[in-house]
Amino acid sequence: MLVLFVCSGNKGNGISNLAVSQANSLIDFQVKVEFYYIRGKGIWGYLGNILPLQKQIRSKKYNLIHSHYGLCGVIALLAKEGHDKLIISFMGNDLLGDHAKNGKSTYFGNILVIINKFSAKYADYIIVKSKAMAGKLSHNRLSIIPNGIDLSLFYAEDQSIAIKKIGWDNQFRHLLFMADPERPEKNFKLIEKALLLLKGENYQIHFLKDIPHLEVIHYYNAVDACLLSSYHEGSPNVIKEAMATNCPAVATDVGDIRWLFGTTEGYFIADFNPVDFAKKIILAAEFRKINKETKGRERITELGLDSETVARKILDVYNEVLKIKS
Repeated sequence: MLVLFVCSGNKGNGISNLAVSQANSLIDFQVKVEFYYIRGKGIWGYLGNILPLQKQIRSKKYNLIHSHYGLCGVIALLAKEGHDKLIISFMGNDLLGDHAKNGKSTYFGNILVIINKFSAKYADYIIVKSKAMAGKLSHNRLSIIPNGIDLSLFYAEDQSIAIKKIGWDNQFRHLLFMADPERPEKNFKLIEKALLLLKGENYQIHFLKDIPHLEVIHYYNAVDACLLSSYHEGSPNVIKEAMATNCPAVATDVGDIRWLFGTTEGYFIADFNPVDFAKKIILAAEFRKINKETKGRERITELGLDSETVARKILDVYNEVLKIKS
């Protein structure tokens, strides 16, 4: 089976890494994946990819086109021919909208949601990451399939060893913010306010930004807790990666966080206020100090979120789509 992945080629949004990981997980199932990376930002930047993508689609006999992210799906829809089968994977804010620093949804983000919902009607199949996202669409061929985690890449190691590898001072309690703090929808201001309440408690914050993907493992293992304060998420991979390393985490109740955490000890859901978030940080850090690690990896396996299990679900979707008559 030959599949064309259409995904963002712009730096910094992480979509491509997710697509590459998913492509690698499909190799063992005799699925060959080729890529078209969309270059250019904004609507006009994306529209400039229609003709080049159309040329690539026509150059080979792809069994399927699989777009990752809403706008990539729009471009694929405009570039493909009538007989081409298109699957769109929505990632999160493409259906849930963007938020400004004040927490309110943005006008431009709302427009993109409308465009993405419209394009979804013309796809052969839709994949979303959470129930909240599924609720935004009315499509008779839709599956909820969160991204999987490669457990061979994300594993638990001794915290002190990880700290030495990175070169941090082990006198501090280290915290990892799970996103780019400059992105308004990630709501870093909530963490800032919480940390002010913990002033003098010897906490040090680090950012999951511009770190080579294969080195992220050491950061997860070095910290006392991973933090996510987003206004919205689909199914945050950073949380699943942290869980695969048995690292404690604190997160706002967004996306499928409540389902991911379940009743697993060492994982705490915080309200959108600094006082509660600060309390949960303390609980997570204390859990790390006393217990060393969580059973997050066990939870990921229990939920079937390892990359192999997720790849099987994706393959089932591919086989179903190929049976659909044009």
